[in-house]
Amino acid sequence: TSGGSAVDMDWEMDGATLVIRPVGGLEMGKDYTVTVSSDVTDLANNSLNPVSETFSLPTIVGDTPAPVVMTTYPGFPCATDNEHWEIEAGNHGFCQGGKTEDDRNPVPSMPANRSIRVKFSQDIDPDSVVFENSSACDVGSFRVEKVVSDQNGLPVRHMDGNSRKYSCEAGVTGQLEVGSRSLVFTPDEPWEEGANYRYILMSVNNTSGQLPDDCSSGEAICSMDGKRLQTAVLRAPDADMGGPDMHLHFKGVAMTDSVFQPLNNLPTADLNGNGHFDVGEPGYGGGEPGVNTTDIFISGYDGKGLLSDPEMVCEDGPEQCDIHIVGGLNSEVFGPATYTDPVTGDEMQAVRVGLYPTMINATSLTLLVKILGLIPSDTPTETQFMRMRYHCVAWPTNAANYCGKQNPDGSYVYDEIERQGLIPGWIVPTDNGPEFRADVDLYLDAPYMHIVASGTHNQHSYPLTMNLSGPLTFLPDGRMAINQSNSNEIDVKVVLRVLGFSPEIYLKIPAGGVKLQYLGEPIK
Repeated sequence: TSGGSAVDMDWEMDGATLVIRPVGGLEMGKDYTVTVSSDVTDLANNSLNPVSETFSLPTIVGDTPAPVVMTTYPGFPCATDNEHWEIEAGNHGFCQGGKTEDDRNPVPSMPANRSIRVKFSQDIDPDSVVFENSSACDVGSFRVEKVVSDQNGLPVRHMDGNSRKYSCEAGVTGQLEVGSRSLVFTPDEPWEEGANYRYILMSVNNTSGQLPDDCSSGEAICSMDGKRLQTAVLRAPDADMGGPDMHLHFKGVAMTDSVFQPLNNLPTADLNGNGHFDVGEPGYGGGEPGVNTTDIFISGYDGKGLLSDPEMVCEDGPEQCDIHIVGGLNSEVFGPATYTDPVTGDEMQAVRVGLYPTMINATSLTLLVKILGLIPSDTPTETQFMRMRYHCVAWPTNAANYCGKQNPDGSYVYDEIERQGLIPGWIVPTDNGPEFRADVDLYLDAPYMHIVASGTHNQHSYPLTMNLSGPLTFLPDGRMAINQSNSNEIDVKVVLRVLGFSPEIYLKIPAGGVKLQYLGEPIK
């Protein structure tokens, strides 16, 4: 019930578990009560002790932005720069809006027994997800296609101006499940080993505003608010812009027995996902930062004679001077392996895990400075994005961490798992229980940050490293919870270029300042 009224729902029994699915999903800002009476009995006709549980969902405040893709499996959730694609060589390019020297992401492999999975930042209009489910090519706002390949099994590239393109051989049929913020596609037939595929999330890269039928014609995937999917956020698109179509190529491989584990960053203070902490969103309560926050402060500056006295603006509370993240993470659990402790050098048995790189949304910070010691000027970073970097790169071939790097005897430097580029992670036994550890390299981007007097800044593809570790536990409902904190201090040097000056502001994330929590999905 909600507000004293019954809620339409579907339900099912799965062994000893009662699964309840409200029709249309749960609504934010409402209270709910779940009641199970003693009329329920087990197979021996024993009555259940009555259950009555009440819970509330917080209210959404502030503006709701256009949707973005939080995670994709397989692949990285951005529209890549197709001028630098080389899919046939395993090179998927880099995100549009990034730097040309950015890492080239590898083309992922897809086990025959896996489904395509996509998660969004906002509720998606199911009517905007048009899937033809036929062998036809180039139709619908969600497309799954087999790519034309040559006699050697390599995808065939052709040029269209400066763009490198690959053609559809045939559409792939299957079952598409459209959730409120997710898509899951399972093919009718397993992915063919060695075959080349792609799936496409369509949008409209229209700078003149949204057209009335964009969200119903199969041209674009849209949110329930009618906003088109943004696929190239590093280009700082306006609120009414969509983006280029997101092509995600992959190669079919044999079935796997490793365990795919999707995770979500929950809870988050940025409920509406607009990249700001808005008044009315859940704060710190007792004053202590919660999970999925990052403590950051100004550690110094060099004003170069132009800027002085930098400070962070926290007018509406301390939450505005911390970073809050919205995101998710896909992981692969490979099983037992030998782990070497990087500090002690001790070897032990642990569980090997791979993290699929993705993009994380982070909230805005506002810096206030004085220009020439007199004029106050505040600069919000606006929404920031952190791109997790692959452990190995697809190009150039002489890179120290090239995925296909070989030893003098012709063997690969990286093993079969490492060549996928997944970020290595480990579940390690400790005296206090299992602990998850991973060292994560990232790019930090602030594409919406504008500097006074048409200045520029260096917060594009800014490299960071987080040495993360923390306990792995299980919640009463069976969900896995991974808490992570950084053991290293992280320095961020903000370099501004304005009026011929290059002042610098030094930011620091202290050890322990990153507080992440990843929750597994419910078992049922």
